[in-house]
Amino acid sequence: MTLETVLETFFNYFNSDKTGNENQIGGFGIGGKTPLLYTDSFTIETTSPDDGIRRMFIAYQDTNGIPKYDYVDEMDILDSNIKGSKFYFKLKSDANWIASFVSALS
Repeated sequence: MTLETVLETFFNYFNSDKTGNENQIGGFGIGGKTPLLYTDSFTIETTSPDDGIRRMFIAYQDTNGIPKYDYVDEMDILDSNIKGSKFYFKLKSDANWIASFVSALS
């Protein structure tokens, strides 16, 4: 994803790059926040096709439940050979959350 996509679209509800595209589902801007159902924070690594820089973001919810992020710019990798995006997170330790997550996968 480009830096602009992450900053202006990915972390904002009801803002999507799928708006007006009849060939893709979605468009409400909620998909990128889905990991917050199962964890308190998650990490995104993504390489921009525009400038080839791999960037890292830490996503979390504030005390009002609003998704927020920190851009960890000191982790930028210039001219990265890694393409695409990677999301990773640790599941909440509550057994009910883990069961719910596993159930959703099947």
